[in-house]
Amino acid sequence: MNNLKQTFIQFCLEKKILQFGNFTLKSGKKSTFFFNFSLFNTGRDLEKLGFFYAKKIVEQNINCDMLFGIAYKGIPIVISTVIALQKHFNINARYCFNRKEIKNHGEKGIFIGNKLKNNFILLDDVITTGSSICDIISLIQSHSSSKNIVSNILVALNRKIDKNEVLNKEKTKQNFKIISIIHIKDIINYIKSKKNLIHYLKNIEQDNL
Repeated sequence: MNNLKQTFIQFCLEKKILQFGNFTLKSGKKSTFFFNFSLFNTGRDLEKLGFFYAKKIVEQNINCDMLFGIAYKGIPIVISTVIALQKHFNINARYCFNRKEIKNHGEKGIFIGNKLKNNFILLDDVITTGSSICDIISLIQSHSSSKNIVSNILVALNRKIDKNEVLNKEKTKQNFKIISIIHIKDIINYIKSKKNLIHYLKNIEQDNL
């Protein structure tokens, strides 16, 4: 496991973002761990979080025209990431995010920030079923003249997306890459190395067969 992954997992444990127990996910599935991104709730937290996303973008050598945050959790993620890209890597990235509801007054519309560009990265917290990713791709395409505009999807945690047929079909169709700061396998490997966490291992491995 590389240093970025290990440091990110440690950060999530310190902030109690990564929690162990019995949880029901948005998809209705049961899980023995939970990623509670709402606990990234201070300026210092978001500064660190943005750095992890920005570092991953630079490590992967991703070239893009803009970054897009998926409402709601993707909004602070995308803003903190573009700030980190500028501060740490001298990359002045454009960004945009969506509203959940269309606004009919003021600036109007469903998108806030830079105008939609081709070749951009979608940012979100976690991929489980991939339904929110598919929904936002459809929404973006309905407001764009181009049909192949998403080049990459970047999340903090990938929860076994390889087994998701719906998103894999969309991935093949749109030809985008799915990138994550950590994968469920990284959490399992981290737990194996920590005596104080080893008692969680059996349930998590069983949960992710």
